Amino acid sequence: MSEFKINKKLFQDRKRTNILSEPEQKLITYLVPRVPNWITSDGLTAIGFFGSLMVLGSFILAEYVDIRYLLLGIPGFFVQWFGDSLDGRIAFYRNKSRRWYGFALDIVMDWISTVFIGLGYVLYTTGDYKYLGFTLVSLYGWAMIISQLRYRITDKYTIDAGILGPTEIRVIIALVMLLEVLMPGSINWCVFVICILLFIINANDTRLLLKLGDAKDKEDKLKKTARGGGINMSSKVITFLKAQLSAFLGGLFDFGVYSACYKLLHISAPFSNAISGSLGAIVNFLINRYWSFGSTQNSVGSQLWKFVIVVCGSILLKSTGIHFLVDVYHFNFLFSKLLVELLVSLGFNYTLQRFWVFKAEGK
Repeated sequence: MSEFKINKKLFQDRKRTNILSEPEQKLITYLVPRVPNWITSDGLTAIGFFGSLMVLGSFILAEYVDIRYLLLGIPGFFVQWFGDSLDGRIAFYRNKSRRWYGFALDIVMDWISTVFIGLGYVLYTTGDYKYLGFTLVSLYGWAMIISQLRYRITDKYTIDAGILGPTEIRVIIALVMLLEVLMPGSINWCVFVICILLFIINANDTRLLLKLGDAKDKEDKLKKTARGGGINMSSKVITFLKAQLSAFLGGLFDFGVYSACYKLLHISAPFSNAISGSLGAIVNFLINRYWSFGSTQNSVGSQLWKFVIVVCGSILLKSTGIHFLVDVYHFNFLFSKLLVELLVSLGFNYTLQRFWVFKAEGK
């Protein structure tokens, strides 16, 4: 029957490699024509968001009422899948596609949904296992970043990491929630295993992404040579990736020192951040000068005073932000650190380092 065939026109804008891609696309092909006309693409996005709220609610009810409420998260994931998978496809089907609007909305809502799931787990679990929720959200965010950068480099959009995609992740987490109801406490070990697998997958995908970037860089250089000029955009992407990796390594060192100062030495969060930020900045400066930006033609002194100004501004912004989040609003100290780090590092640090501190001569 025709309803069990895949309408390839609905999926022409992306490449899928996940295990469930064929049955998933058949089901979407079957459902799309049957969605009432009064339900718009944005309406389906709202339905998907409601599914995320159901998942969050299932964790909260399981913690404060009864563990069996975790089962509410299973239909919640289906509702989330329904809205998230059909919102863009219905736009294609009705010839009302808004490519960049839909792309932006999809990424934002995916991230919000991920945060909600991680938050639900953090509220449900106890003790140090709460940090697994933070880790899970961070790793999935890493996977999302890889997906967007791959799209930027190759101009081919895929939301899958090999044989695993968002649908498979939903199925796995739903099974984990079911197992938790049957075997209380098992969710912590399952999330731990998922985090390890995501880290391995992300590390490998990052390696492949950098290879793609390098290949694209060489290709653009050949084109530039052939036409005698031009702008090599992929080199800017590679520079950005290197800077982010440098920030990650400096941030990893920063986080270790920050945690030790706050948890072991019992130094206040803002002062712990000032100490860790200063030491992490040294690591960041050395990596950026000699690798990320390769800006060794200028003297260390001419770069260092600029870098110190950027670091002081960065520490001030981060310490102020952490003070309000931890001391005033009583957010988790690690969550506060991560949020402030992301905002300041991308919006303040990278911009000034790229175009001022390590700016090449003549540019």
